[in-house]
Amino acid sequence: MALTETDANRAIGSMADTQKAIANISWSANKENAAANADVARAALPSRTTVAASPSNPYNAIPDIGFVDSFEVRYNCNQLRSKINAFINNGGMKVGEFQKKLGVSSKSYLSFMRQSGPHAGTGKSTFPAAHQFFTQLEDRGLKMPRAKTGTAKNSKESDEKNDVSGVHLEGEEEGNVPVYDTCDDVRKKITAHLRTESTTQAALCREISKCQGSGATLVTSAQLTAFLRKKGPMAGNMSKAFYAAYVYFEKLRVKQNKKKSKKREEMEVHWRHEGGVDTQVDQSKGMWMTMQESESAHMNKYGRTEIVDAHGRVQEI
Repeated sequence: MALTETDANRAIGSMADTQKAIANISWSANKENAAANADVARAALPSRTTVAASPSNPYNAIPDIGFVDSFEVRYNCNQLRSKINAFINNGGMKVGEFQKKLGVSSKSYLSFMRQSGPHAGTGKSTFPAAHQFFTQLEDRGLKMPRAKTGTAKNSKESDEKNDVSGVHLEGEEEGNVPVYDTCDDVRKKITAHLRTESTTQAALCREISKCQGSGATLVTSAQLTAFLRKKGPMAGNMSKAFYAAYVYFEKLRVKQNKKKSKKREEMEVHWRHEGGVDTQVDQSKGMWMTMQESESAHMNKYGRTEIVDAHGRVQEI
């Protein structure tokens, strides 16, 4: 019996509904399988432990941050860096612990902290993570840590240990002590000193300010922070913080009767003809020079410019 056009359309519609039903069943099964697989994968992973708050560190009550999708901006990058510096320097957490709490790498953290400007660093994962941390700190009613004063005895011992007023260096009164450290070397010393001693940036600024020439103005916390954010052997060589901190740590080395490091002795060799690192002209921007097309130039770890010819021969200038 011949099918009419109407019967044919009904048959086609029925087949389409059947295929659609099969497709829906298949999609539903795949979805259920995917969910089941995800549950198995989650079960196989170690459970995430939540750090319980302790009386000694109330900041552990803030959950680990990790990835931040969106947030309401309360602080710009510079404000956030100031908060981080105050939080770390006043004993809120150690740098490594803080990075772990934020869920960021050391590279991302350092890259963010070394930048300067209200919008410099927004592309780093440290910005949203740290922003979320301090937002939660504020919302939970937690106060920022304050500098630990310690006991009077411990404070006096610390002051005596780090007091360099009894040490005199040649050229100190004129503010002309030869400098034989790179800016990066001095930054490492400052960071280590703040980490190991019971002191703050403000207190360190007061101490290093005493090591400048007579009549010099104080080194401010803003100047010290700006210097610490730079990176490079000669990045910050004109900073008051660089010179003052170098003299302070050199006097501390003499007081403690410590030998010069190998790097320090090498610096004296590389800068002896100039009488030390130049602190008057910005060395981080390089210099104008005439070179052959086959030559290249770069700054070495001593802050000196080297020219490399086509044969790999190096000449320091």
